[in-house]
Amino acid sequence: MRIYGLTGQTGGGKTTVGEELARQGFAVIDCDLVSREVVEPGTPCLARLAQRFGQQILRPDGSLDRKKLGDIVFHDRTELAALDEIIYPYIEREIERRIEELRAGNNKGILLDAPTLLESGVQRLCDGGVISVIAPVSLRRARIMARDGLDGERADARIASQHSDEYYIGQSDYLLRNEGSPEELRQRARELARELLKSNEKG
Repeated sequence: MRIYGLTGQTGGGKTTVGEELARQGFAVIDCDLVSREVVEPGTPCLARLAQRFGQQILRPDGSLDRKKLGDIVFHDRTELAALDEIIYPYIEREIERRIEELRAGNNKGILLDAPTLLESGVQRLCDGGVISVIAPVSLRRARIMARDGLDGERADARIASQHSDEYYIGQSDYLLRNEGSPEELRQRARELARELLKSNEKG
């Protein structure tokens, strides 16, 4: 059973592609969800983050205030790198555990849906290749503002922290350009699913 990585720029449409590939029979590991679970109250990872970034990133109930942490790291690449260094090992260990569980199932493949797939090194687990979804900045900006409730300045800061189209093009085995409607993107995802399955059959 092959493992594929799914990544892309924030607001680019990666979630839509992942949902469609799941409908086509691929088991999806939501690495963003994993990243949330490894920083739940009482976890070693959250304790290390609070030590590095300060108690200000914790809510009164002891949970992580992701918005405050985001305000720190999305404006400073050094701080973002520090966050990555702490959290990625915890995420990777949990992903590996889930992969082993899914290998016992009857899936067409395993998809690691990960916004930071390339930065974290998790792509080394992807023996089937890396899929990236990219979109024009104007569309991504509008989606981020609507999805996350951010103003234009914060949306721009988040986009600025992301890699360019060229980076994803150079790092990917499969590339989906999201320049139209959601249905057009879903159709591209269905075509990709067929391509991946044919590749699997050839071995």
